[in-house]
Amino acid sequence: MPFAPEDRRLPELLSKLEAEGLSCLPQSDFSFQDQGFIPIKVSPKIGPEEFRNKVYETGFEIYLAPFDYKKTLEELKKPTKQTWLNKLLVGKREQIAKDFIVDQETDKELSKQTQELHLVYRDDYLVPFAFAAVLSDLTNGLLFESEAGEYFKPKQALAEIPKLAKDWSPPVVDS
Repeated sequence: MPFAPEDRRLPELLSKLEAEGLSCLPQSDFSFQDQGFIPIKVSPKIGPEEFRNKVYETGFEIYLAPFDYKKTLEELKKPTKQTWLNKLLVGKREQIAKDFIVDQETDKELSKQTQELHLVYRDDYLVPFAFAAVLSDLTNGLLFESEAGEYFKPKQALAEIPKLAKDWSPPVVDS
């Protein structure tokens, strides 16, 4: 994100999530400055019919941190040394220094970012992804999906929400 999200933008974020088909209600004292688990109630209007218009409890962990493009790129330019055990197991391999974090086009956008908001999910993938997609749209940021190693521009990320909703099922709540 080019700037840290402000709490006053939360109603706009929730309204955009609603427009995407997910009625979400975070805990009443939610702040973008929070660290750790954020419980959220969600009532989907999209996805499998049997799960629509019911309220489910879900949530994700949230961590806001500064992002320094130049520092991150410099770290990638210094190839890591291979450990002796790795050399023994896979043979000697030369690490190649990178000129970009992703590619020239994506790096142009990454260089404008000053904050990164990490969302860590457990059982529910849809709500954290939708939250991040809408937030990237509101802040003109990028969404990085770490499991797939993919970067999404805001419009691309928003387009993924209905696709993810097709296979969504409510998270299992431990009792």
